[in-house]
Amino acid sequence: MKRRYHDSDRKALVDRLRRMVGQTFTIDDLVDERVSRATAEQVVAELAREGVVERIGWRRGTRPRARVRVYRVVSAPPQRPRAQVEVVWQAMRILRTFTVPDLARISGASPDYIHRLISRLRRARYVRRDGRLQPAGLPGSYQRYRLMRDPGPRPPAILAGGTDDLD
Repeated sequence: MKRRYHDSDRKALVDRLRRMVGQTFTIDDLVDERVSRATAEQVVAELAREGVVERIGWRRGTRPRARVRVYRVVSAPPQRPRAQVEVVWQAMRILRTFTVPDLARISGASPDYIHRLISRLRRARYVRRDGRLQPAGLPGSYQRYRLMRDPGPRPPAILAGGTDDLD
């Protein structure tokens, strides 16, 4: 099943469910102004496949003849590791001026992967070349880049939505 929600929405639900180990809930209990019903259903279905949540039955709904599925949190959901693109993006935000080897050393990502991310960010004008080579003009010198726009902790949509073809 293709995910259609943002990782921060999943994280919010998982954090809420982590505090509910042993308790029962319905999808309606998870829906609020931040998390839609569709997102809650998808995340609960994923967690049920992973064995974190189990279906235990039905409860009467608010409408006549309506039934609502009841779930129980069996164990605390595991922490999901951060995606490589998030680690590289955070390193760019912290350093502001960087080279590909800087980002590779900090994030653990391959230089090829980082070059592809930087080229996408350059096309979208988030990053530009700094103009100076580091160390200046010597063999093995690297192009410096500067982060020009910082929309926040989430990677820009051009990275977050399109990383499947980069990996």
